[in-house]
Amino acid sequence: MSQGGDVHVRARPTIDEVAAAAGVSRSTVSRVINADPRVSDSAYRAVTCAMESLAYRPDPTAQSLARMRAHPPAAPVERVRASAYRDRMSEAGWQAFLSAEGLEDWVVLHGGPTAVFRTESLQASAELAAAIAGTAGLGPRTVLTAASDRLTVKLTRELWATESAHIGTARAVSEVARAQGARADRGAVQEVQVAVSARPEQIDLPFWRAVLGYAPLSDDDGLDPLGQGSTVWMQELDPAKPLRHAMHIDVSVARDAAEGRVTAAVAAGGRIVTDAEAPAAWILADRAGNKVCIAAWPDGAPGLADD
Repeated sequence: MSQGGDVHVRARPTIDEVAAAAGVSRSTVSRVINADPRVSDSAYRAVTCAMESLAYRPDPTAQSLARMRAHPPAAPVERVRASAYRDRMSEAGWQAFLSAEGLEDWVVLHGGPTAVFRTESLQASAELAAAIAGTAGLGPRTVLTAASDRLTVKLTRELWATESAHIGTARAVSEVARAQGARADRGAVQEVQVAVSARPEQIDLPFWRAVLGYAPLSDDDGLDPLGQGSTVWMQELDPAKPLRHAMHIDVSVARDAAEGRVTAAVAAGGRIVTDAEAPAAWILADRAGNKVCIAAWPDGAPGLADD
C-alpha cells in the first residue's frame, strides 16, 4: 500500500511473459502446459523454470490443474496441464471423449476424433458419406474421405477443438455406419504430420503456409484446406543440438495399434532412438537417421487421460 492509501496489486504474469522469459514462442508454452510429449527436453525445462520464477498459473477459468508424471530424465519440476486453458484448447473436451462409453469405433488423434469404416466399394463409401453428412453436430472442419474400401470421418481436425457435444455426434455417426453395414477399423485410423524445426528466431511459418497453400489452424501450424495432406507444425529446435534446422514425421495412431506399428518399423530395418515416453510415444529412425515419432498420445496414453 502506498502512502496515499492506494493499493498496488502486481498483475498476474501472462503466457507471453512466460514465453519471453523462457526464450520460446507462446505456442511452445501452450504445448508444455497441455503436456504435449513432442516438446523437447530443453524447451520443457526452460518453460517450467520460467513458470516457477514468475509464479505463473493458468487462467482461473481453467477447470483444473493436475500434476503429470515427472518428465525423464531430470526435469526440475513436474509437467502441469490445464483443462480448458483457452477456448480453442479444451483438454476437458478430448478427455471427456476418451472416457465416454459407446465410442469404441473412434480414435483421438493429434487432429481430433477420427474413425474409419470399411466398405465394399467406392459407391458404398459415397453412399455412407451421404448418409453421415446428414448427422446433426457435424461442423465446418468435419472431413469425410471416401475410398474404394473405406470412409474416413474426421470430426474436428484439431484435438483442442474437441467438445463434449462431439460425443453424441460420434455415436450418431457410428449408428449410421452400422445401419449401412460398414465395419469400424481402429487399426486403419492414423494421421501423419510434418514437424519443421528451427531456432525460434528463424521459424518461418508464413513461408510454409504459402508454399503449401495451407490455411492456419493454430498459431504454430498449417492445415491442408482439402483435407488430404499432412498438417505441418513448427517446432522450436533444441538449442543444445548443433543444428540450424531439422524435420521429422509424427504418426498419430490408436493406442492399441502403436506397438504393432513400432514392431513393423523395426522389422523393416528401422531402429528405436528412444522409448522414454512409451507407451505414449516412440521415436524411431531409418538407416540414414531420418526420424519419426509414433504416438499413441492422446488416445488413452497413461497419465494423460486418467485422473
